Amino acid sequence: MIRTLWLLGGLTILAIIVYLSLFSVYHPVKFRFIDKVDHFIAYFIAMLWFSQLYRTQRRVLIAVLLIGIGVMMEMIQPHFHRQFDPFDMLANTSGVLAAWLLANHGADRLKRFIR
Repeated sequence: MIRTLWLLGGLTILAIIVYLSLFSVYHPVKFRFIDKVDHFIAYFIAMLWFSQLYRTQRRVLIAVLLIGIGVMMEMIQPHFHRQFDPFDMLANTSGVLAAWLLANHGADRLKRFIR
């Protein structure tokens, strides 16, 4: 039951990432690269979240899928009147890889509660 809820939480995180990637949202903080920080944090959270559900071997697949989602979001943004930015893809990928490294070095301790 908890595992199912955790998975639903992860899918909710992904839905939020997709929505925020495709539709313009007001950002109250104004400095030049704040959106890159947002991208890093969003994908970091998603990867760390899913790392609680899956073992090391599956985490590679999850990382590849999340990076793929990040690339896909950037590629389709022009169809939603957003701007394509390869640095967003770099921030997404960096967030995934940072969380993957952290999860593989002990940050997956919550998983014992959700298995």
